[in-house]
Amino acid sequence: MRSIRCSSFVRYLFAIASVICFADTRGSAAEPPDAAQASGALAVDLQAARGIFFRQDSIRIRFFVINRTDSDQTLQYARRSADAITDGVALPVEWLLGTREQPTLWVAYENERLKPIGSQTTSGDPVRAEVRIAPNGVLGAELALAQVWSGARYPGVYRLVWRPFGEGGPQAETRFRVDAPRDAVFVTDYGKVTFALQYEAAPRNVENFLELVREGFYNGLSLHRVIPNFVISGGCPLSNGQGTRPDGRTVVGEFTDTPVEAGTLCMSHRQDDPDSASCQFFIALARLPELDGQYTVIGRVRDAGGLQTLEQIARVQTDRANRPVRSVLIRSINLIQTAESRTPRSAEIRPATGRPAPVQPTSTPRPMYPVGEAPN
Repeated sequence: MRSIRCSSFVRYLFAIASVICFADTRGSAAEPPDAAQASGALAVDLQAARGIFFRQDSIRIRFFVINRTDSDQTLQYARRSADAITDGVALPVEWLLGTREQPTLWVAYENERLKPIGSQTTSGDPVRAEVRIAPNGVLGAELALAQVWSGARYPGVYRLVWRPFGEGGPQAETRFRVDAPRDAVFVTDYGKVTFALQYEAAPRNVENFLELVREGFYNGLSLHRVIPNFVISGGCPLSNGQGTRPDGRTVVGEFTDTPVEAGTLCMSHRQDDPDSASCQFFIALARLPELDGQYTVIGRVRDAGGLQTLEQIARVQTDRANRPVRSVLIRSINLIQTAESRTPRSAEIRPATGRPAPVQPTSTPRPMYPVGEAPN
């Protein structure tokens, strides 16, 4: 199986080893770190463990405080919580959630206004406490959102904003979607094809695909390449195998041992970069063992009717470059709730700090296609 590039989260875990964890000393309660000091020395990051959760999933949120300087940073705060509520390396709960009077974590559902999530865990008098972060070190924690907020029950997009050091300090935000598992129904000139999506095996690539579907990106695009007994390619905005998403975003490969067989839906990528999946895809028309583990599988045809539609498309007349002589269009892709009621297990993925880097243009654009079958 092809190796996957190291993610920012893995680099954070290595950096955590350089952190000197906080120690408590009895005395008068200290104020939170000065926002101006924090903004100059520290950066913060907030990441949802996945882009899509289902209603019964544990929504895991990851918090990071990053020392951007080459010297120790010692920060004092008033510890009020009696028990830790985080897993692994813990940040102070007061930094994660704040208090009812001074919250640090805020949430918004869809287009609603941000609302604070205040700490519910307080006990006794405040205690003076310190956190020291080593030069260029990182301190992180992971929190199950349901432990502090039960509002993520409705389908839709949620936005979290974290301001651990107040309005003037650094802040971070992340978004995630709560949804029910859905199939993708391709409506083509030759009929419908329903795909069961592989949420667990390829959460990042499925999230990317669903985002494009919801935007209507694929509606009206052509299936620009048809090779009988091999693949049908589509999703290119230029209809020539050289196009990408308008914003240039790419997605890392999520390679598994899932066999590529008739009806398998895979994301295309450039031959020289396995982490360059964007918007293009291909559908296998036969068992293709040479492609196993080389491409990210995001779905499979749901029923025999879909396979029959693919067989009809595979018989269209093509030119020497395997392009249909008469355009075969994707009229629309619709999302429907799956027939069976199921909730996939939570899948750990590689979170990213910010958006993936755009694809760098080259003097000669390289089409995206499975290995060994370049157009003439």
